[in-house]
Amino acid sequence: MQDKQINLEFDYKFIPAKKEKKGTILFIHGFCVDYKYFVCDQQVAEHYDFYALNLPGHGQKNKVQPIKQAMKSSFNFDYMSDYVIKFIEEMKLNDIYLIGHSMGGAIVSLVAIKMPAKIKKLVLVSPMNFASLYTGIIFLTKFFPKKMAAKLKLLKYLYKDVSLYINNKEWMKMNEDQLKFQLDNYKQMKYLGKKVMSSLSTLSKVHKAQKQLKDESTILMLGVCDGIVPYKQTKRNFEKHHPNMKIVTFDNSGHLCFEEETAKFVEELYNFLAK
Repeated sequence: MQDKQINLEFDYKFIPAKKEKKGTILFIHGFCVDYKYFVCDQQVAEHYDFYALNLPGHGQKNKVQPIKQAMKSSFNFDYMSDYVIKFIEEMKLNDIYLIGHSMGGAIVSLVAIKMPAKIKKLVLVSPMNFASLYTGIIFLTKFFPKKMAAKLKLLKYLYKDVSLYINNKEWMKMNEDQLKFQLDNYKQMKYLGKKVMSSLSTLSKVHKAQKQLKDESTILMLGVCDGIVPYKQTKRNFEKHHPNMKIVTFDNSGHLCFEEETAKFVEELYNFLAK
């Protein structure tokens, strides 16, 4: 770990278990957003203490300056996974149910390998993985919008049917806020997306970690209509190395199964955590 380099100003959310506590959940978000888009946090917190942590350069704290050395130091997956580990240590969390979505799925894969004693179970939701190479051109050309019209075109790759959401004022506000964040941090997000996430060395590091995950304590959740993390290739990639890993398919979801099929997501999550 890179302890001396870790900024301890954590930006996180905590919801205590509403009923009898059955454990502790920690959620790690994806690229260029923050934990706010995980819309089922209240449902998930029914029987679990729920934490959600913003990664370096995301959210309101631990900003990364648009200087090459600062971005190089903070926007690498070893640093980001060590940042999550440091949070776990500082908060004195144990027996964690760790959830990672998209880029967060790659980060938590590294965390699980680096500190297996603290992680009870791992939940990978549409995780960045080696199969991401198949949709790399979409990511590189669509994920850096500068206007809301372009943002809405991007969202077509994230949802099975984005038209179901565009008349929702709260949903539109969330996406407008996400776009503003990206524009305010454009150089940083461009560096993270194009220099780090899209590099073969990063994908290889993630692939190596994901190959080492334990089948019995990991679940993979995938949306069939995902335009960013390709369903068929990702499923095949994990099945090759993890023949006994539980894989849950969401037929009516894209990249955000916890939003498009919330009830099924929460049910499948609770069933897995209870085993």
